[in-house]
Amino acid sequence: FAAFRSGEIWLDTDGNPIDAHGGGFLLDGGVYYWYGSARNGMSPPCCLDRGVNLYTSTDLYSWTHRGLVLHAFNSSTDNGLSLERPKVIRCTGTGQYVMWVRGSALASQLLAVATSDAPTGPFRFVGDQTDPFRTVARGGPNFRAGYQYGDATLFQDPRTGR
Repeated sequence: FAAFRSGEIWLDTDGNPIDAHGGGFLLDGGVYYWYGSARNGMSPPCCLDRGVNLYTSTDLYSWTHRGLVLHAFNSSTDNGLSLERPKVIRCTGTGQYVMWVRGSALASQLLAVATSDAPTGPFRFVGDQTDPFRTVARGGPNFRAGYQYGDATLFQDPRTGR
């Protein structure tokens, strides 16, 4: 590629449409990692997406599909049916890669954390493996209890690693 082309389907290095809805990006060791919900051609029996896809690039134009790094599943609260808005950082304390992901059930949107020893996964949920999703907002004057931020992001200060 020499330029982005607005309105055109963006293909990966295998010629397939990039499948990374609601993506988050990580730059680590000169490689860009693009994590996003796998939704192309969806009609599965249990879930609203297949989980979190990963693509890698060194130039931000050519993206190689690395596969699913976190699989969707049917949790006891239905929150594993759709894994959305994945954000990944490297924990300077442990060296692990930490993913925050939103689960979207019909009644609520809760957050879960997953970790991996490598940015390419696989990621494993922290805590209860059958239902790792939790609320992080107790509520306040401007939002109801349990409200979740759909398009939140993570910030890690490059100077301190925190």
